Amino acid sequence: MLSFLRRKFAHSLFVQKMLWTLLIIFVYMLGQRIPIPTVKLDSTLFQDKNVQALMQNLSALSGAQLSSLTLFSLGLGPWMTAQILLRTLTVFEVSFIKNMTQDGRNRFMMFLTLLVSLIQAFGMTVSAQYSMLSQTGFYTETVARLATISLMVAGSMILMWLANMNTLKGIGGAIVIILTNMTTGLISNIVTYVTQTKWTWASIATQGAIFALVLYVLIMIAIITYRAEYRIAIKRVNAPLRSRLADAYIPIRLNPAGAMPFMYGMTLMTLPPLLFQGLAGLFPKVTIFKTLATGTSIQTLTGVVCYVIILYILAVGFTYYNYDAGDIADNMRNNGDYIEGVRPGIATRKYLQKRISFFGQIGAIVVCVMGGGPMLANVLAAGQVSLALVVTNVYIIASFMLGLIEQVSNMRLWKKYKQLL
Repeated sequence: MLSFLRRKFAHSLFVQKMLWTLLIIFVYMLGQRIPIPTVKLDSTLFQDKNVQALMQNLSALSGAQLSSLTLFSLGLGPWMTAQILLRTLTVFEVSFIKNMTQDGRNRFMMFLTLLVSLIQAFGMTVSAQYSMLSQTGFYTETVARLATISLMVAGSMILMWLANMNTLKGIGGAIVIILTNMTTGLISNIVTYVTQTKWTWASIATQGAIFALVLYVLIMIAIITYRAEYRIAIKRVNAPLRSRLADAYIPIRLNPAGAMPFMYGMTLMTLPPLLFQGLAGLFPKVTIFKTLATGTSIQTLTGVVCYVIILYILAVGFTYYNYDAGDIADNMRNNGDYIEGVRPGIATRKYLQKRISFFGQIGAIVVCVMGGGPMLANVLAAGQVSLALVVTNVYIIASFMLGLIEQVSNMRLWKKYKQLL
């Protein structure tokens, strides 16, 4: 039996990658529970408990832990924010970015990640209560805070390395870390709602049925928006006769951006409150920072509007990132493929661009409705943020799971052609 398992492990790429992913998830969950030694265990990051709960829910999409300060409290947020900044500079063709080598871009990416990590750690340590550990030499709050910031930044860098290792050797890349954090957060929100509500047999039956129905609808919406696609039929000149007779097409998904706008959007929404909270702690007499920290919160109507705008911009941006009409048109021309009735080259690029833009707008509307709708309803009805985020999180988790299932299916695709190998 053991020899069979050893042979299975040695020859199964899927098993090897799965074990690597499970190991990385274990290390991540362990790091989430390692407290920063310079901070008291009962220390709160935010003075307002509602803001504390809100930021914890928002940070779920970056793998962060804001209920208390731990080694991985920053999560992947700094890395994700740095990716957005670098892509923005690349899109606008900033000269020093355009002329960089790949190694130079990687170094600049690390610098941006470090800078964002410092900003977020600075904001998160404002309201922390420090323990002056004489044996470590931290006799002042300033030294303890600097040590805390250093440990948090180091933890963020370690987590970024774990995400890259999972991309190389595991399954799902950084999404697995985010998915793990979101799932635990979703379960925590449901448990909190259940324990804080007075139940009767009638309410259990009614709300249980409603929850099951909402869960089913959200999963079905995720499946439809993920798998539904518009197919542009193409003709192939250089392909063999059998391939030319088969159906060939370019697929454009109904939601071309997928769940990425949610992940990066919530990451960006956590940055301004932390930054302004840090500035408010540094300049306590300047009241404008406290006002901005509250105003940029997604608990306010202004914050929800900003969040929806960010989602829309990211949805459109990721559409063009995932579907580059110019590259597709060039590859078609180089491979001898064409769209019937459309000239190769510029005409094909414009034809593709028009359809990519159309579905990009549809996808952006879906993203804004699924992400901003529950939060807007929460603000107008003065409800629980955690309950509103359950709706969004279920949709996102379902979308991520579909992506992982697709990746695993692609890994096992070779078995269909095993006899030919």
